[in-house]
Amino acid sequence: MQKLMVSSLFFLILSMAEALQAQTKPNQNTFEEYYKECLSRTIQKKLPPDVAKELCDCTIKTFRQRYSLSQFRELVRKSNQGDRPSRETLTAVGEACFDQVLYEE
Repeated sequence: MQKLMVSSLFFLILSMAEALQAQTKPNQNTFEEYYKECLSRTIQKKLPPDVAKELCDCTIKTFRQRYSLSQFRELVRKSNQGDRPSRETLTAVGEACFDQVLYEE
């Protein structure tokens, strides 16, 4: 399982970035919509559904703990406009959750 998880890290982070970038309208940048998009994209990238759910659960929980909805929307907006620190901030959440899920087993 660990080998699958390690090889899937790139795809998870790419999927999360794609999920955030897909939300181009300000009213669409909600935690729930991000979560749905995260699940859809991680499963499309061939992560097992249970792993995809665990990773997306972690990321949405982390985003909700760290950011208000307006802060989250602003972070996504900046990331969509090419702001590297914003993109790295969003990606860091995915990486931390990946590590958490990876080393949990």
